[in-house]
Amino acid sequence: MSRIIKAAELKVLVPEDSTEIIRPVMDKERGEEPTLNVSAREGTILEASDLIAQAKAKAAEIIQSAEEETQALRLQVNQEIDELREMAKAEGYQAGYGVGVKEGQARADQESARLLQLLQELVERAAADRVNALAKQEEDVLKLSLILAEKIVRKAISEDHTWLKPVIQEAYEKLGAVNECIIRLNPEDYAVLQTEEIRLNRLGPDRISFRPDPNLNLGECIIETDGGTVDASLEKRLGKLARHLLEVIYDG
Repeated sequence: MSRIIKAAELKVLVPEDSTEIIRPVMDKERGEEPTLNVSAREGTILEASDLIAQAKAKAAEIIQSAEEETQALRLQVNQEIDELREMAKAEGYQAGYGVGVKEGQARADQESARLLQLLQELVERAAADRVNALAKQEEDVLKLSLILAEKIVRKAISEDHTWLKPVIQEAYEKLGAVNECIIRLNPEDYAVLQTEEIRLNRLGPDRISFRPDPNLNLGECIIETDGGTVDASLEKRLGKLARHLLEVIYDG
């Protein structure tokens, strides 16, 4: 056997370029035979996307608040600078000497420079706080989104064991000339999908066997052939979902 089934060749729960979940549908022309199609799993990506949208809105509020605070500080400092200059002029005029005017102006310039430096530091600090707040917000969004998505996916899997059929069907189509294929499933999934083993073997030589494996969780599937092994575990598919969410967060 020279054919090795690569994990990347199999569709996953959440494809990298789609927000849809592979689900089997009934083929009316073939009676009770299920065929493969794709339909959206309502709630999974929608709830995660809503969470991301809320976080982006919160981040926008943080940015707007920081910009408003910076602008208020800028106006306050500029106002104080103008007041100091007017006071310096008034002191000079009241003294009646040109020297007094120059000294007052010099003091005003020094105070202006000090306040401008303070303003610059405040602006830089506000910008740094904004960047840190956004980074923390994005990290929290990703963690919460993954937790939410995993809970939704696990609940969906526990309610519908047949979603594994498309993965198994695609693996079958990619087998080529293998001599034998063993598909290991969680015992609960195995109990539901035994009829799929019979159906697939009717399509060609008897070379596929399903076996219960108590070491696998619901939704996990290990495909073994004489040419290699495919790990179709839920954790790997959630890893793809994590990368998808990162793209959504950072690329918009």
